[in-house]
Amino acid sequence: MEIFNLIKCEFIKNFSIKKIILIFISLILICFGIIKIDEYANNWKYTYGSYVPRFASYESYINRAKEEYESNNNFVSKIALDIFKKVNKLIDYSDGEEWKLNAFNMIERNIHEEVAIDYLINHYKDPKIKEVIDKRDGVTYSDDNYESTKSEIVFILKKRFDKPLDELKKELEDLRISNENYIEALKNNLYYKYVTADCHRTIIAASYYSIDEKERIKEYCDYMEKEKIESQYDYRAINAIQSSTLYFYIKNQSEDMNPKQLEHTVYELNSDKSTLRYVKRDLEEATKAKNITYYAFKNNLKHDLSYTNENVDQMGYYKTSKTVMNNGLHLGVAILLVIIITNAGIMSSEHDKGTIKLLLTKPVKRYKILLSKLLYLIIETFVIWLIASLILFFISGFTCGFKDLFTSKIISSGDTAKEVNYILWYIKEIILGMIPLTFFITLLFSLSTITLSTSATSGIAAITTFFGMLIWPLISGSRAYLLSPLNYTPLPWVNYRMVTSSGLNYLRSISLTPLNDSYGLIISIIGSVLLFLLTVYVYNKKDIKN
Repeated sequence: MEIFNLIKCEFIKNFSIKKIILIFISLILICFGIIKIDEYANNWKYTYGSYVPRFASYESYINRAKEEYESNNNFVSKIALDIFKKVNKLIDYSDGEEWKLNAFNMIERNIHEEVAIDYLINHYKDPKIKEVIDKRDGVTYSDDNYESTKSEIVFILKKRFDKPLDELKKELEDLRISNENYIEALKNNLYYKYVTADCHRTIIAASYYSIDEKERIKEYCDYMEKEKIESQYDYRAINAIQSSTLYFYIKNQSEDMNPKQLEHTVYELNSDKSTLRYVKRDLEEATKAKNITYYAFKNNLKHDLSYTNENVDQMGYYKTSKTVMNNGLHLGVAILLVIIITNAGIMSSEHDKGTIKLLLTKPVKRYKILLSKLLYLIIETFVIWLIASLILFFISGFTCGFKDLFTSKIISSGDTAKEVNYILWYIKEIILGMIPLTFFITLLFSLSTITLSTSATSGIAAITTFFGMLIWPLISGSRAYLLSPLNYTPLPWVNYRMVTSSGLNYLRSISLTPLNDSYGLIISIIGSVLLFLLTVYVYNKKDIKN
């Protein structure tokens, strides 16, 4: 009861109308700031300009091929001329959403193969072709697209020259069917037709896919066709593509877990052991993400997944009120800085004003006075975080709609996923984030108690906080592996949302050590208790002269 009354007194003593207004304004600015940072980082606003200028030189390619063919009767130039004429007719359809450019690129690729194979069929085993292809070892790429195209034509001919005629005719038929689907999608602006065309090419041409893999691809294709999804930014399309991409990424990665063979891993750490640890951990997170996206896909739900991986092209994201609201879970560090600025004098100001002597005359033990002040700081931090989240709740609701905020949160559970109450999940995440923050709050309190200097306390606490925030980015981005032993301290765990959201900087950095997610919570609790006990011991030895 004594401690409760002391905490109550701290709130009465430290809060004023002016302080409340300043904190409230600061929280509003912080909330808008973190939303803007998130928009910049994730590039929610998809804006695509015209792609026509990139292909505007096809007319010149046609003229070059025509002149070259007329001058030397070169069959490669004739094939190139036919290719450029066919492609040129479809340029206007490539403008718009990103999928149109992808479809155009696939059409262009198919036309290269289709025209070359058609020529090969009509001139089967022609010695002139044999003579030309024997002089080339592979494709020679250059800045001149015309010359690169000619080189690619020779490569296509060489690769298929010895194939049986029946196989060539079957391949040509498949290419034409694939192209018809792509062209229909472009001309009629039908995204789901583009997906169907992509799936057809994958299922027919990619013989290396297993039956299960082809069934998974077909499931997504059939869904797109059935729902007639017209935009690549439709959340249902994104769910399907994300789930499919993660499915194949996991299968490919699972087959190759030997660190000596992990050449395809984009990010390699300082040892095979660390790299393998990173890949295994990333595989776990990818599996969780796959469970969530597949559950969302099967149930026509929106998820708020934040998983990212440099090896996985998730092909788009979508913005919901939940994705905006989730930014509030990163507010802990910003709120900690507000606490540092407003409460660095939690003990030193008592000594400067002389009020500590009056406080110590009360029949209350010193450790209870110190504990009440520390608990006040922890409670204040938690309350401010909740208020900031409430502000963000209204911002996300007004910008993206409130309805989504009252729907379930999808989380991974074993081999599948399940729905939980979003608000309760959010509060649980804040409570988890408060545990590492408690160490920094205890450090702030200890510095103020031991140094009795407000300026020294705020300076050291702020620098420590900023340094803690930078440890994982430095290890991950700058490969500052010498900092990896700091993972064993509470310092880098200051923003625990990096842990719960499996941020890349965290995954890379923690893979240098055998630690797990819960270690940060444990070391923060131990560090807070030890730091508080040290503070009580030192303060009890002090001779209070004021």
